[in-house]
Amino acid sequence: MTATPQTRFEAEGFVLRPWEPRDAASMSEAVVDSYEHLCPWLDWASRDQDEAASAAVIDRFTAEWRAQTDFVLGIVSPDDGSALGGTGFHLRNMPLGDQAEIGMWIRADRAGTGLGTAALRAMLEWAFTGWGWRRIIWRCDLHNNGSRRVAEKCGMRLEGQF
Repeated sequence: MTATPQTRFEAEGFVLRPWEPRDAASMSEAVVDSYEHLCPWLDWASRDQDEAASAAVIDRFTAEWRAQTDFVLGIVSPDDGSALGGTGFHLRNMPLGDQAEIGMWIRADRAGTGLGTAALRAMLEWAFTGWGWRRIIWRCDLHNNGSRRVAEKCGMRLEGQF
C-alpha cells in the first residue's frame, strides 16, 4: 500500500472520498431512508440515525483514517455531494499491508440501478492503481444476493463460504 493514498476517485455518476463533517445530514437521510434495505446486513444501521449520530460516526471514520486502521469512504453525488452510499478499504484487524476488504452499502432508492457494480469496479481499479493493494477481499452474507451478484459482475472469485 502506498504511504499516502489518494483521497478522491471520480467516476461516472459518483465520487469516492472520505466522509466529511458536512456530510452528516446527507448520511443520516440516506441511512434512515434505507433502514429496511440495510438492517438485514448491517448491524450499525439505525432507524433513527440523526445528524449528530452521523457526525459522531464521521468523526470516528476520520480518526481511524488518520490512525491508518480503516479507510471509510462516501459514495457521493458529483452534483450536490449527497450520499449515495458508503464503501471503504477495511483492514478488519489485519495489519496495514498488502490487502484490504472492500465493504459497501447503497441507499435503497439507488439499489438495483448498477451503482453498486460501478462503485465496486471503481474501488477495484483504485485499490490496485492508487492505493497499491495487492489483494482485495469481498465478504457478504450468503443470503445477500445483491451483494453476491455485484461481486460476480466485477469478476471476483468465490473462495469459500462460512
